[in-house]
Amino acid sequence: MRFILRFIMTLVGIVAFFTMLAGGAVWAYGQYGAPLVATQLEEAETQIEAALEDEYPGAEVTVEFEEVFYQLEGTSLYVAFQVHAIAEVGDTEVANETTYATIDILGMITGEADFEVYDATQWADIEDQFTAAPTFLFDGTEASQTGMTIIIVGAAAFVGSILVKAIFLRKRLV
Repeated sequence: MRFILRFIMTLVGIVAFFTMLAGGAVWAYGQYGAPLVATQLEEAETQIEAALEDEYPGAEVTVEFEEVFYQLEGTSLYVAFQVHAIAEVGDTEVANETTYATIDILGMITGEADFEVYDATQWADIEDQFTAAPTFLFDGTEASQTGMTIIIVGAAAFVGSILVKAIFLRKRLV
């Protein structure tokens, strides 16, 4: 019985160690990856604003990313955004567009990001391939906090498995 419990505690320690590694990866993404994604989103927003300003000269343009989706296809991760753009001249709304843009994350990291833009009818055809994305993908602070929480839980389980083995499952000298 003692052997089985020691084996289980060893497995708990191994899983906890890899959990700490995964938490470190999420924390690093929050520190370095999420700001990179935010920069790319700002560039995309600027491109959309410029296109609307060219189409409607003198218009005040507002662009918002409303919903975020993702699709994992093989080793590629695609992210899609619902983009709501409004162009106003004075107090008159001249354009109110909702489009969807997709991007390959690996291409974005390597600097070869190309957005594919879909209107609402085109998006309806491919919408079922995408899933709503968790918010921490684009919020560096939330990703870092989530990563740190995962690290703490993993570390507690790791240390706990060592303590249980050392205190309760040690071989007693008689």
